[in-house]
Amino acid sequence: YGQVYRSRRFRIGDLWTFIAVDFPRLLRFCWKYVGLASAIMVICGILGWEMNRRDPGGAFYMLPPQMVKQIPAMRANWKDRTGHPNMSVSDMSNLSSFLMTHNIGIGLSAFAGGVLLGLPTLYVMVQTGFMVG
Repeated sequence: YGQVYRSRRFRIGDLWTFIAVDFPRLLRFCWKYVGLASAIMVICGILGWEMNRRDPGGAFYMLPPQMVKQIPAMRANWKDRTGHPNMSVSDMSNLSSFLMTHNIGIGLSAFAGGVLLGLPTLYVMVQTGFMVG
C-alpha cells in the first residue's frame, strides 16, 4: 500500500519547474481557449467602457441604483486620496470577506457552468468584461 499510494516530497525546484516548464507548455497547448476567453473579456470591457462613455446613465443597467447614486461622491473622494479612511476595521474586514466570498462564488459558477455547454461561463465572462469596462 505504501509503495503504490505514497506521496512525493515537495521540493522548491518543483515550483520552478512548474513556472518555467510545465505552465508554459500547458499554455501553448491551450492557447486557443485562453485567447478566446481573453478576447471575450477585452471586447466586452471595451464595449462596457464605450457604453458608459456615451451614456453615463448606462451604469444603471449593470449596477443597483443606490450604488450608481454614490458614484459622483466616490469620484470626488478618490481625487484627493485612495483607500477607505472613513471605514472602521470591522467594516473593512466585512468588505474583505464579502469580496473574497463573492469572487469565489463567481469562480465556482464559471467553473460549474461548463456542465451546461459553457453558457453560464460565457455569461459570467461577458458580465465581468462589461463591469470592468
